[in-house]
Amino acid sequence: MQAEVVNFWNNLEKIQNMLLLSDEKFAQYLGINQNLLLTKKKQLSYLPLNCVFELAEKLNFHFEDLLKDNFTLNCILKEGNYFPLLPQKYSIAPYSSTRPILNVLSYLHQKKGDRAKINLLRKLQTTESTLNTPDQKTNILLLTDAVKHLILTHQLKSNDLISGWCHLASPLKFNVT
Repeated sequence: MQAEVVNFWNNLEKIQNMLLLSDEKFAQYLGINQNLLLTKKKQLSYLPLNCVFELAEKLNFHFEDLLKDNFTLNCILKEGNYFPLLPQKYSIAPYSSTRPILNVLSYLHQKKGDRAKINLLRKLQTTESTLNTPDQKTNILLLTDAVKHLILTHQLKSNDLISGWCHLASPLKFNVT
């Protein structure tokens, strides 16, 4: 538990530094006052959840990722707005197209609704606009991470996913560990 709180504050500091904001401006960005921000940081206690949810929504990441020690945020600043980039692990060795992940997103939207699709995109730290064309090249990890998340979060079986969004002649097997 203590390690998660330390990760939480380290990751908030990464975000603050990335945004180039003072404590005062970062507190405003979070929708709280500076005293609350500094007090919670000193006490190593969490911020109110609404602040964390809004921050995750603004910067397009899954709020639970703030508790992890390997949190990274990929975005660019353009005209005062932050736009997500495809995380590096999904951009190296781009030999797969985005067509399968777009099919997964479409399937998830149909079966579980828009909220589930948005949560998956945040978990992958990307947006639909980042995956703008079906033939865009990406790393296969994007698809496998998405499928793994769906299996673990929504208790979907890999066969459900395959029959739902793939029309392939041979069966696929996903190794989820």
